[in-house]
Amino acid sequence: MADREQMVVRQKALAEFGELTLRSDSLDKVLQEACRIVADALETDLAKVLEIQPETQELLVKAGVGWKPGIVGQTRILMGEWSSEAYAIETAEPVIMQDIRHEERFDIPEFLREHGVVALVNVPIFLPGRKPYGLLQVDSRAPREFDDEDIQFLRTYATILGPVIDRLHKSHSLEQALLTNRHLLEELQHRVKNQFTIIASLLRMGTRQAKSGETRQELAAVGQRVETLRILNEQLYIAGTVDRLRLRPFIMQVVENLVHLNPPEAGEVRLEFAIEEVEVSPERAVPLGLILNEFVTNSLKHAFDGRGGMIEVKIETQDTGTMRLQVRDNGKGLSSGPREARPGSGTGLRLIGALEGLTEPPCGDGVVLIMRELVSDEMWSAVEPLLPEEKAKPKGGRPRCSDRAALRGIVFVLRSGVPWEMLPREVFGCSGMTCWRRLRDWQRAEVWDGLHRVLLERLDRAGELDWSRAAIDSASVGAKRGVLRPARTRRIAASRAPSATPSPMPAARRSA
Repeated sequence: MADREQMVVRQKALAEFGELTLRSDSLDKVLQEACRIVADALETDLAKVLEIQPETQELLVKAGVGWKPGIVGQTRILMGEWSSEAYAIETAEPVIMQDIRHEERFDIPEFLREHGVVALVNVPIFLPGRKPYGLLQVDSRAPREFDDEDIQFLRTYATILGPVIDRLHKSHSLEQALLTNRHLLEELQHRVKNQFTIIASLLRMGTRQAKSGETRQELAAVGQRVETLRILNEQLYIAGTVDRLRLRPFIMQVVENLVHLNPPEAGEVRLEFAIEEVEVSPERAVPLGLILNEFVTNSLKHAFDGRGGMIEVKIETQDTGTMRLQVRDNGKGLSSGPREARPGSGTGLRLIGALEGLTEPPCGDGVVLIMRELVSDEMWSAVEPLLPEEKAKPKGGRPRCSDRAALRGIVFVLRSGVPWEMLPREVFGCSGMTCWRRLRDWQRAEVWDGLHRVLLERLDRAGELDWSRAAIDSASVGAKRGVLRPARTRRIAASRAPSATPSPMPAARRSA
């Protein structure tokens, strides 16, 4: 029977092993230390952990102490009919051999005899759910009677070891899955980058072959926007992520590429950057890059008249969570009078004016933009609870565009006045038709009426409503029964007044 001192030693061994499992994520290290600790606690020369190999019905010496080189990690034991190890796993009970020289019940592996093993005990290790993992085996070079205290200590040790092995197995599987996904992501980003390069090359080829000057100008503008998206994807590829990228190298590469790709008639242009070292999401970097593309291209074409000059880009974050972008050149500046319309679609100017709060200081002082989120967190917290639940699609289909992305697209269209079908999907992640259908569904679900009430309640709680001057809008109040209604007036025009919000194309409306 173990004395008090031995009991204290074994309790310390269990505590030491528990601390080890919290510090280490390496299964091999944990098992190796487990063998050392249990051998010290039982004062034996040898200990090992055997792992079941399901494909061959063998036991691999996974870890061990006191064994000659070439045993741990290489030696295998057949789980045959006369195997003590197989019997211990099958019965879920320890198997004790006090002296293998007189053992007649089981076959003894030859490498145990070569190491002078005389006595041993096998204790099965089970993972959660009673799934057998292997065995903890303690070996002695002298005859030994393993008593009840020895067996209970080993069973407790094996019971702790099972969940630890299961956790480390799962952790290793997750690491492998993460590594595989990272390789797949890198491959996907590499291919997307190549596709952007091909598209940009085709657009440049089309620009050179176009006969019309207006067509060349439009193709060149589209090519520069595609180049901006290519650079963004390249920066994500370098960062090895999909949700954050460093803003400074992205902006610098966008502007430097524009100077390199544009014709040299602007003269020698010097670039100056003052950009904070911050990380932003791709959703915020895309409109920022596209806006810079429009401004820098405009400066290169119209600001310098061949004399060259300087373009300065400053970006700084503000306490309000917004981002201040200043683009300035020392060219001739914007005309203070009416601007002459130039050929082109005007998509860039609409993009700038609609996405951000745009101000134009006096001529020659550049342009300042305050980057604001179209749908702020505060706005989204008010709208989200009012939205109807998504209906499950019985046949699956493409992933649904997020409601917040759709709301951004709706706000963009209402602010800019661009047709729904011209909504830039690469910026918002939703097509114009999807945003229009979402607006239609939310209108039917009375989301905007609910939002009106929520905002009124918030203003009331903040003490910003003056109810003494409230007025009732009869358009939203039902008429009382029995009250004469005014006579209906005849319409003086055959068609309705034009809608303030451009509707989708007729074909798209019929298919919705």
